[in-house]
Amino acid sequence: MLPSLIGEDGCAGLTAPPGRRDPWPHHGAQRRDGLAPWEDRALVSVGRTGTGWAFGFDPAPRSSPVGSFFVSPAATASRDGRAVVLWVRRARSGGLSVFHLSVARHGEELYAFTLRGTDVERTGPVPGALDPEQLLEGAGEDAHEQRLLAAVEAEFGLALPRLALAEGILPELTTRSWNRASRQGEAYAYAYATISVGPRTTG
Repeated sequence: MLPSLIGEDGCAGLTAPPGRRDPWPHHGAQRRDGLAPWEDRALVSVGRTGTGWAFGFDPAPRSSPVGSFFVSPAATASRDGRAVVLWVRRARSGGLSVFHLSVARHGEELYAFTLRGTDVERTGPVPGALDPEQLLEGAGEDAHEQRLLAAVEAEFGLALPRLALAEGILPELTTRSWNRASRQGEAYAYAYATISVGPRTTG
């Protein structure tokens, strides 16, 4: 089901489970020939939770921030039911930099919010039980992520199986891009970094 809902175009299905490896092995979506520079695809481990949710999980930081080109896959993934999309980015200090939540049902986004620091961007009526301003009132920065994730678990009965993710051997899936192409009148800037290492010289 997940390949047809969130997989990249032409996705034939899940890959075979990789061999046993170190915990949290992902290195993010890899740049491949033929992809547009704005595309941001994720390589996710997939499975099912004890409460019946199918999930795709990518522990690697995304290569681009949530911005005007970001498109949550929640609406597409909810075609036959309900979908919850979470994107958490931590700052170098270890605190929470960005927290995004979007929820959709039967192909339509119900609500979403993106928290950056103390700034909240909302779409639709976010329930009070998930409202970041209410949840985080009086909480120190080091508690923000924990409070938000606990609220998602309480609201949806959704918690990922950490043991399976850290020590299991799960099949993988490359998702559609989480970014959209720029529209007429919009500009999308990108840059590539190249490092060249010459031969070692003596003398």
